[in-house]
Amino acid sequence: MRVIFIGLLTLLFVTLMPVFAEDSVKLEIIYPKNGATINASSTFIVGNTEPDASLIINNQNVKVSSNGAFVQVTGLKKGINNINIKSTKGHAENEITYTINVPEKNQAVQSCPLEPLSLIAETTKDYAVTRTAPAQSRLTPLLSGTMLNITGKIGNSYRFKYSNSMEGWISESDIKILPTENYIPENIISTLNVDSDKNYVYLRLPLTQKIPFLIEQPFENQINLKLFGAKAGIDLFSYDNASDFIRELKLTQDLNNCLNLSIKTNSKQFWGYKYYYEGKTLVLRLRKPPQINSRHPLKGKIICIDAGHGGTELGSVGPTAVPEKLINLEIAEKLRNILEKEGAKVIMTRDSDKDVGLNDRVDTANSNEAQVSVSIHNNALPDGKDPYIEHGTSTYYYHCQSLPLAKSIQQSLVPTMGFKDLGVLYSSFVLTRPTEALSVLVEVGFMINPDEYNLLITPEFQEKAAIGISQGLKNFFLSQI
Repeated sequence: MRVIFIGLLTLLFVTLMPVFAEDSVKLEIIYPKNGATINASSTFIVGNTEPDASLIINNQNVKVSSNGAFVQVTGLKKGINNINIKSTKGHAENEITYTINVPEKNQAVQSCPLEPLSLIAETTKDYAVTRTAPAQSRLTPLLSGTMLNITGKIGNSYRFKYSNSMEGWISESDIKILPTENYIPENIISTLNVDSDKNYVYLRLPLTQKIPFLIEQPFENQINLKLFGAKAGIDLFSYDNASDFIRELKLTQDLNNCLNLSIKTNSKQFWGYKYYYEGKTLVLRLRKPPQINSRHPLKGKIICIDAGHGGTELGSVGPTAVPEKLINLEIAEKLRNILEKEGAKVIMTRDSDKDVGLNDRVDTANSNEAQVSVSIHNNALPDGKDPYIEHGTSTYYYHCQSLPLAKSIQQSLVPTMGFKDLGVLYSSFVLTRPTEALSVLVEVGFMINPDEYNLLITPEFQEKAAIGISQGLKNFFLSQI
């Protein structure tokens, strides 16, 4: 009798096991974190549940994709916001409540008063960042040893004078104040030397002292070098040895202490430049355009592919928890395969899931003399935006010489993939700012738009993205013939 009783209990337990196992539905929230502080009027709940579950967030029915992914925009009010998330499948359910805090008041930004100064300083490192104002737009980075007239200070930023009508700002950590007896001598530019080799043209300007300058590109085929604290003393110079590349060199005294060297090229555009000092001689190195075969335009071209993020840097994370870094790498590797079959020499900033610093990525492109650098990413949005409205494909550039390349990639990528066209955008990213290679950054799609994300995680669509970028590269080189 006891044996029969135990057997019945065992049978009852086994019979009830599926009911207990199905008592809870899978429900994972990727973003935001519970208890987060968000200073916006809305956020988006990104996560995944059972594909055929019924999902309700704050009494609103939410669309669940075939793989369980979902994204829902939820309004926020000042103070504590409770967000109820409930997933139901049959008789099973999972319900959680998230708490989001929105600050009652925006913290006032403390403004520091300007401290007037009259000092001489010297930059202490190469490519020191300069800006139009503290934390504002960048200007041409300065080389080590550049002498500056300091006219003021706010916080840890020093103001310096380019000319009587223009000022710049530089971080306290990038300069040293010199003794009061120092002064900046006037530079009379009496020599301009131009020479070239197989790949580059070199313009050399001997100076009395290293002085601040700006490099501007008003057009793809023109560069202006503005030297502040300099006057022209040149009546004659020759560039016959570079006349196949340089169409015109012109020196003008734009202001009393600003000398402008305008450089125009015979090619459709510039292909990259670098500036540095040899002693006190300023050197501007200009890359010559490559030879392009109309039948095989990518053959022999040096192309750097940067798979964004990697290692501990996940990038954006999609609804089913696939991180951007992995998708970027998959597209980058597929792009490498296509380009190598076309005869290109491909440089990868990373070919595995590992940490790579932003400046290391730039150094990889430069040290391998890459002609083109393409950084591959997938996009996200800040809180307060709607991923169902703002999504699609975009390509970014910073220097005018990279604009034709950005346009070509965007024009090829959009129809290949079918995502919304967000256009070509100007932005100061670390991977768009380099000047030695034509540098662009591609945002293939949006990780937090479920429709785009569900395609981006598939090998077939990653291949389409690679095909679109490669065709854009090919079209760009062909356009330069």
